[in-house]
Amino acid sequence: MTSRPYTALAALLFLAPASLSSSAEAQVMNRPQDVIIRYYNALGHKDYAAAYALWDRNGQNSGKSYAAFKNGFAQTYATYVAITGPVRVEGAAGSLYATVPVKVTAQLKTGQQQAFSGTYVVRKNNTGAGVQMWRIDRAALR
Repeated sequence: MTSRPYTALAALLFLAPASLSSSAEAQVMNRPQDVIIRYYNALGHKDYAAAYALWDRNGQNSGKSYAAFKNGFAQTYATYVAITGPVRVEGAAGSLYATVPVKVTAQLKTGQQQAFSGTYVVRKNNTGAGVQMWRIDRAALR
């Protein structure tokens, strides 16, 4: 496996600002896949609080407390994500759900690389109340 396809993506992710104003954030996160890119950008900047906050229900949908979430990246040096296919969006009872296919490569502090592929499901409130952004609902990575 070669890391070359991820190099350009990693550069893009690490050049993006780690935090944005709420209006700028809304502009950046207007597509379902943008929340996934922002998530890995936050992880790349070691901004675990921002990454955790991108999970729906203030991080609860990650299935971990913030401390456990942050600790889960203790041995990670860098992570890279690629969107690997079309994003499917479906509506349901006041929400939009989108399935985002990804390939994730992680480099551990030991130099070892890990690769995962699968999907993230992201959700956006579709009721029209206020500025609504996509949030990570769940992940299925192997």
